[in-house]
Amino acid sequence: MGYHIIMDSVGDRTKNLSNKNNFSLVPLKIVIDDDEFIDDGHLDQGMLLERIKSAKECPRSACASPGTYKNIFKKHKEDRIYVITASSELTGSYNSAKLAEEMFLEDYPDAEIVVIDTKSASAGQTLVAYKIMEYEEQYSDFQVINNKVEEFIAEQNIMFVLEDINFLKQNGRLTGMKALLATALNIVPILIGDENGIIRLKGQARGIKRALRIFGNDIIDDLKSGDKDTIVISHCNSKERAITLKNKLADLFPDLRIIVVETGGISTLYAGDGGVVVSY
Repeated sequence: MGYHIIMDSVGDRTKNLSNKNNFSLVPLKIVIDDDEFIDDGHLDQGMLLERIKSAKECPRSACASPGTYKNIFKKHKEDRIYVITASSELTGSYNSAKLAEEMFLEDYPDAEIVVIDTKSASAGQTLVAYKIMEYEEQYSDFQVINNKVEEFIAEQNIMFVLEDINFLKQNGRLTGMKALLATALNIVPILIGDENGIIRLKGQARGIKRALRIFGNDIIDDLKSGDKDTIVISHCNSKERAITLKNKLADLFPDLRIIVVETGGISTLYAGDGGVVVSY
């Protein structure tokens, strides 16, 4: 028996994951005015950003149906199945996948499957996928691996700097914040996902350069005080910022595995043009 990782498309798919036979992406839909896009991992980021900027109404996203998930589960019923979803506080993917899991287990009661609420998104989900692959090499027991994943998620960090928070605000994804964001004054928020998968305000700075400097220093402080071995940097049309951060971290932490990936369609909606999302 092998294993198969299934991730909703809020997570960012690296080339390494794309090339693996034991990895599947479940696409969400993006609706912009009268156009509908399937976030199957092949959307052109530049095109999508242009459509978002020219949209007359706020873009919307829709998660995959339980039936879509169940059909994918059936294709891999002989494998151990790990389903990685974005935070249940951000999308309906987790609930949809859990319902599909119940239906699937009615037909295949001996199947080994787990639906994982990562309590994160974007780079956070990508990192969980890499951790599952790592644990699959180290352990043979399915429940042991599930426990290791849960332990990792409990200690996982996700932090992001966004120049454009309009989509998050208009879609109610910032309701957990305690402070107001003065975007009109060029204040750039530094955000985190908390232990429940809710977006919180960590700090803010005047201008993107200062925000990125604080952002980078906070990450460095966390890495110095912990035992992290892998970090994922997702960027939305901001490769230079991602590479600058990668190089800085590589100099300070030569043993750290650093994965840089472009945001997928849904994360492009969330992060906005210029956004950087980091998880470790």
